[in-house]
Amino acid sequence: MKKISILALLAAMLLSSFSAEAQILKKLKKSAERAAERTILNRTDREVSKKTDAAIDSVLKKNESKNANTSSQKNPETLESPAESSSSLYQNFDFVPGDKILVFDNFSADNPGDFPAKWDTNGSGEVVNLSNSNDKWLMLANKSSYLPHTQKLPAEYTIEFDLQARGLTTKTSSQAMLELWFDAENGYRKAATSSSVMIPFCLFIDPGIQVRKISNGQQEIYNEIENDIRDVIQNQFHVSVAVNKTRLRVWLNEEKTVDVPRLLNEGKASYFKLYPRGFNDNSEQLLITNFKIAEGGVDLRNKLLTEGSFSTTGILFDSGSDVIKPESYGVLKTIAEALGDGELNIQIIGHTDSDGETAFNQQLSEKRAASVKSKLVQDFGISAQRITTSGKGESLPVASNDDAAGKAQNRRVEFVKI
Repeated sequence: MKKISILALLAAMLLSSFSAEAQILKKLKKSAERAAERTILNRTDREVSKKTDAAIDSVLKKNESKNANTSSQKNPETLESPAESSSSLYQNFDFVPGDKILVFDNFSADNPGDFPAKWDTNGSGEVVNLSNSNDKWLMLANKSSYLPHTQKLPAEYTIEFDLQARGLTTKTSSQAMLELWFDAENGYRKAATSSSVMIPFCLFIDPGIQVRKISNGQQEIYNEIENDIRDVIQNQFHVSVAVNKTRLRVWLNEEKTVDVPRLLNEGKASYFKLYPRGFNDNSEQLLITNFKIAEGGVDLRNKLLTEGSFSTTGILFDSGSDVIKPESYGVLKTIAEALGDGELNIQIIGHTDSDGETAFNQQLSEKRAASVKSKLVQDFGISAQRITTSGKGESLPVASNDDAAGKAQNRRVEFVKI
């Protein structure tokens, strides 16, 4: 009996052992199956990711190859020129700049490597040249405030500047933005009463354009405007801003991206500042040039009818050329609307600054007047018989030609009722 019991016990132990091993083997099998599934899924994810990255890289290849050589190893005083912008007019552009220039700076008077004389900052920055070009740009540093030298701004004014970002990739932070500040106080920090627009420079997602309004330290408005501008930010582009009391509008190239009727604190958007953040200073740069602030705007039709003439600095030309820049479309459109279908006849008179030879400037002013006429006739259907043209060259300046702001004021187009 004892032998039978021992044998039974041994048999039970063996069966238990076999059962345990079977359970272990079963668990191992399941674990192996799950591991295999994870491996397959991970491999699939990697393949999908590779294909997605390849698609993104294909879209961004042109831009990234253009920006590949803009790392900190390059001399920051000489950067590669951006792709040439289209000379065609912005068909949907309705921005009209102010008529009295308060600030203009293209950094022509500053030496490369220096911080520009007409700006302040609490950080760093320097003027740089672009290769194969005489243009100078201010290169901004991350988390630094930039203040143009200006008095308290009026209730209505416009701002314009050319902007480009270099070194952007699909790894650029989603927090990389250029903030436009409209403050009640002229300091390096954002004032307790202020408004801001944040332009994003992220490529791998669309963060949207953000707007914010703060009154006495209390946030009144915060919103994200859905507008994918990733195609715009990969090239040089033009920023236009119109301040009309509480209303703020912002255009990037020809597209109006912001139009908020009460974003500004009335009478307290008196100082304008730039603040870049979220950029890698070692590989990503923001650059601006042709910065202009102009007071108010004019009712061109009433001015032409009541005073018999008006002049504008809002029709811009390529340097030394009669080719009209795209951002001039809003002014041309307004002039065409002022002329309407009536019997009003006008003379267009071109004016230049004093740079260059006198004879060349005389010819240039005549060509520019003729170019404006051509656009009004061809693009807006104004009868050619209603328009005559002439040029005065540099002979009738309205400001000093000793600085950039005065020269910008002298480069104008005048319209005279006949």
